[in-house]
Amino acid sequence: MEFRGTERTQQVRPAAPPIDLDAGRLDIVRAGLAGGFVLISVLVSVLGLVLVLYVNSLVVDILGAAIGGIGFTFGGVVLWVSVTEWTDHRDRVREWHNASIQAYIDLSGAEKVEQVSEWELSAANPAHVLIVALWAHMRVMEGEGNAFTVRKLNTPIFLGGRRVGNLSKLGAESMGTAFAKLGLIEGRREGYSGEWKPQTADDVLDLVVNHWR
Repeated sequence: MEFRGTERTQQVRPAAPPIDLDAGRLDIVRAGLAGGFVLISVLVSVLGLVLVLYVNSLVVDILGAAIGGIGFTFGGVVLWVSVTEWTDHRDRVREWHNASIQAYIDLSGAEKVEQVSEWELSAANPAHVLIVALWAHMRVMEGEGNAFTVRKLNTPIFLGGRRVGNLSKLGAESMGTAFAKLGLIEGRREGYSGEWKPQTADDVLDLVVNHWR
């Protein structure tokens, strides 16, 4: 069986912002449009004020007051929204900048890289066979009597809380056959997984070392 492996590199760095930091930033085009709208609103308000002051008519006075009020209201709202949006953007950028600096300090000013290797365990490699046999032995001693079956071996293998490799279904079948040949399993036959022979971890080591061909 071919021995294959994969490697992963995990990089730890300050997280990306959960929001778009460009949202609400000062944009010349939008600022020009907002300024133009406010200017037109001011002119409309002035026009309404002129009508109220210089035209002696109740209807015109009402119309002028309405025009002036509408122009002032819309111009004021657009100006307030625009300025608030720009100041909010500035505050967000400042807060995220401070958070990023703090995260950089918490990470000791350096990017941390963790390299993890995961290997496909092979029944053709005696070291792999010994690792899986010890893993199966520990589980048998813990009361899981069928830990050496193909179904149970077809799983990631952990020793001491660390993942040392994986066994595919084909790999698990090959590993079970290797266990039987080494004398780790007694009575293995089609339809019956057999019984685990070693009583101690030393027995496992002796059988693998002395019977390996």
